[in-house]
Amino acid sequence: MLIDCCAYLGGTLLQKGLDLLAFAFYWLWPLRITSYTTVLVVALTVLAHLRVVKPRHWPVTRGGVALATLMAIAVQVGQTWISSQRLTHVQLMNATEHPALRLAAPVAIADFMQTTLQLQRRADQQRALADQDDSEDQTQD
Repeated sequence: MLIDCCAYLGGTLLQKGLDLLAFAFYWLWPLRITSYTTVLVVALTVLAHLRVVKPRHWPVTRGGVALATLMAIAVQVGQTWISSQRLTHVQLMNATEHPALRLAAPVAIADFMQTTLQLQRRADQQRALADQDDSEDQTQD
């Protein structure tokens, strides 16, 4: 019970800390790694349980849990890559905290709109290229 409670508390604090870090500095990477940190917390919890249950088989247990953890992360990354050609599904900031915790410099609305228009132009160009490739593939068939 102690191991489970410590794991739950540690996982919750880690996720809240990553959310706070993402909000404070307006970084996406803390939000992108939260699912992988959850896998690591679960793996460490299983490892702690197995160490208590079978301390004599510690080297084999440690290697097995490490391999299972790496496979779980690889499968998750692979599924996301296959479905969306990205390493994570997180593309927007979804962490909201008290405004006093914000440490990033504020962005002017004009700068934000200019960046948005540049991104929209790039997306439209990529969409046009994809449509062109699709139409060329259909004419070749």
